[in-house]
Amino acid sequence: MKKIIRKNLGIKLLGAVNCLALCLTAYTANLACNWLYYQEDEPEEVKKMRKF
Repeated sequence: MKKIIRKNLGIKLLGAVNCLALCLTAYTANLACNWLYYQEDEPEEVKKMRKF
């Protein structure tokens, strides 16, 4: 019984982390880099999430 509960909790936790990562990627797709002199090139997948 405890194994089943622990497994379900782990699956739900990983789903929440996945959702958070996707939301943060969509949010930061429109932001500039915080570093002063360097901004990496964005991958094509991130460019598809831009709002403009």
